[in-house]
Amino acid sequence: MIYRNFCIGNTSIQIRDFEERDIEPMVWFLRESDRQELADFGVDLSTIPDAETLRTLLRTRISSDRRDFLVIAQEGQMIGYVSVPEFRDGEAAVHAHIIYKDKRRLGVGRAALPWALSILFNNLHAEKLILEPKTTNVGMNTLIQSFGLRPVKTYVTQASAFTGAIEVNRYEVTKVDIENLLRLTT
Repeated sequence: MIYRNFCIGNTSIQIRDFEERDIEPMVWFLRESDRQELADFGVDLSTIPDAETLRTLLRTRISSDRRDFLVIAQEGQMIGYVSVPEFRDGEAAVHAHIIYKDKRRLGVGRAALPWALSILFNNLHAEKLILEPKTTNVGMNTLIQSFGLRPVKTYVTQASAFTGAIEVNRYEVTKVDIENLLRLTT
């Protein structure tokens, strides 16, 4: 399902559900992209499964009824994602990445992230979304703070199955925060 279409300059951007055609870009991102960059994001490279296991895991996300894995696509091709690896007690942990370096710093994250968060609130009926970028991930922390959000705490955690213990800034986002942000960005 396509949730949102918009343009940045002459480029068409979509926010849509994760599909079969998105599996290979995700496998590339986790298995073949810049290893140091993944480590800088907090990924523990030793935890990334082999490509076939990864494909199997990703296929389970397609068949899930939760609709918690959104793709940011440019001209129909995946360039990023916003996903929820953990949802518990009304709180959804959110991960977001633009997977190709040459697609970063073009305004896609600034335009897409508020809409993707709004979609996740609606799909999951969440009370709160939690974003926890690594403290040294200047780009993501700057982006989130540009929306007027401030970290509620900084601490060491294991943010996902693919990360080791990392220091993160915790941002808690409510539906009201997103509604206010969408009013400012539209």
